Amino acid sequence: MKKYLFILFAIALGTTATAQKKLYIYNFSDYDVTVSDIMTKHVTNDYPTLLYNYPYITIPAQIGSIELSNNIPTTPVFRFPFQSTAYPVDEWGRCTSATICSTNPLAASVAMATQTNAANAQVFHCIKYDDGAGAGLLGTRPLGVTELVLPNTIGYYEEFVTGTLIEYVVVIF
Repeated sequence: MKKYLFILFAIALGTTATAQKKLYIYNFSDYDVTVSDIMTKHVTNDYPTLLYNYPYITIPAQIGSIELSNNIPTTPVFRFPFQSTAYPVDEWGRCTSATICSTNPLAASVAMATQTNAANAQVFHCIKYDDGAGAGLLGTRPLGVTELVLPNTIGYYEEFVTGTLIEYVVVIF
C-alpha cells in the first residue's frame, strides 16, 4: 500500500516540477534520518564518481524533506554534481577507482564547472541513510537498491524521466 502511495505522490510531484534536475528526499517515517553520503557516477562508466558526505544532512521525522537541485540553466544535460540553493552542499570528493579518491574535495561550483561536456557527465547514483537502528544505500546498482528495509524504516528510490527533465526521488516510510 505504501509503495502505491509513493508512486501516486511521485507522479503528482513530477507533473508540477519545473527544474531540469532534482533530487528529492522525503521522510514520512516516525524517525529522524541522517543522510551521510550522496554519490554520483559517470553516465556510462563506473568512474569517476563524486561523493558528498559532510556535513551530514538530518531529515526530521514526519514529513521532513529536502530538495537538492542544480538550477544553473546553461547546463541542462549534465545533471550532477549540483550546487544547491536549497541546501548547502558545498564540497564533492572525487574517486577515479574503488581505491583512489582525492583528499582535496572540489567546491560545488568547481565540480559543477566540470559538467560542460558529455565526457564528464555525472548522474545520481545513491545515498546512504541511517534511521538510528540501521543504515544502507538506496539508489542504483551495483551499490544501491531501489527498496531498502531497515529496522525502523523502509526506503524507496525511483527515477522519473520526461524529455530532459530527470527527477530522482527517495521516500522513507
